Amino acid sequence: YYTDTEDIFYGLQYINTQELTFHNGKFNEDLLRMALVNLEKSEIKSLRLFFIDFARSQEFLNSEEGSSMTNLALDMLVLS
Repeated sequence: YYTDTEDIFYGLQYINTQELTFHNGKFNEDLLRMALVNLEKSEIKSLRLFFIDFARSQEFLNSEEGSSMTNLALDMLVLS
């Protein structure tokens, strides 16, 4: 699992696409939060997560300003 604090999904807001698919990976709470916060700022309206292993973070980091989502709107969410 990714355990660093650098936001590796920061660039999502600059990608010109409507769909994002993750296939085969491991997401903890912190990594999922990073992805969703950045999806909220992007043009992406369809998120598909296939064969993702979700896990609790050892220490959920919520101290960063802007770390919560208040307006995430997806047309489609697929969890498989």
